[in-house]
Amino acid sequence: MSEAIKSKPVKKLHNPLHATIAVAVATITCVLMLNQGIEQKYVFGLLLAVTLGMLALEKINKAILVLVGSGVALLLAISIFIAVLLIPLTYRVNCECELQPVFRRFVAAPHDGILEKTLVKSGDTIAVDQVIALLDGRKLRIELSGIRANYDGAKKRRESALALGNIAESQIASSEMNRFQSKIEILEQQLTQLEVRSPIHGLVLNGDLEKAEGAPLEMGQTLFEIAPLTEMVAEIKIPESEIQYVKSGMPVTFKLNAFPLETWSGKIEHIHPCTEIVDTQSVFVARVRLPNAHNQFRPGMQGSAKIKTKKATLGWNLFHQGWESLRYWTIW
Repeated sequence: MSEAIKSKPVKKLHNPLHATIAVAVATITCVLMLNQGIEQKYVFGLLLAVTLGMLALEKINKAILVLVGSGVALLLAISIFIAVLLIPLTYRVNCECELQPVFRRFVAAPHDGILEKTLVKSGDTIAVDQVIALLDGRKLRIELSGIRANYDGAKKRRESALALGNIAESQIASSEMNRFQSKIEILEQQLTQLEVRSPIHGLVLNGDLEKAEGAPLEMGQTLFEIAPLTEMVAEIKIPESEIQYVKSGMPVTFKLNAFPLETWSGKIEHIHPCTEIVDTQSVFVARVRLPNAHNQFRPGMQGSAKIKTKKATLGWNLFHQGWESLRYWTIW
């Protein structure tokens, strides 16, 4: 008479082996992503998302029961996780970079004068020995005419003194002639410098002087800043915390914001011995030469760089920064 009491079916837990395999596949995928140079924060995010997603399939208590009740799966998961962490990978230091000219040439006013006309502006590409500005020579010509007249007068006085046998007067006149001749040579030299020419082939970085036409110039005043374009230097800003892993000669791969789909590579030639403060961050600046055969690079272009350093395990790649920070703040 008593009816068999049917108990409710127990909800089947997810197979822990499936979860283990899923986490292992996600971990291996993260390893491949790291080896391709993808930033660690994105890799960490993917690994964390997969792991939390697997745990969210059951309630927390059921997930714990699965892990505790299946010792084989737990041991397998731990073994796979440790094995993956021991995979050797190249450690890449992520940095910001900026392109700069190999050197700069400053074109200055050769003497005091007036700027008559400027023939180039910032951004223009110019050739070596190209005329880039003109100085007003009217004042120099007037002054030269006056000096030449004085020279001729001194010459006549010397000749008259010699004819009269006045040696002292002739010597004074000769001295004046020499003084006037020196001034004539200086003015003639200045007249040959009225055309300001470029000393190199390159790009005008600074030199918008159109509004300054007709203004007086002082000798040595900077008129133009010119940089060559055949070769550029990528200045790589290495964080101070990463400088211990970077040395000269290490290979570098970098991208520029202007060309997001292209990459370039080179080797570190020099690391500045002193730190610089860039955007409130202490960095060491390394230099990498970059050929510019197609003139596509311009000074000031920015991007990101990855420096290939030593081989280390995946675990060290992922967790050494956190461990070093912990030691810094807790161990002296």
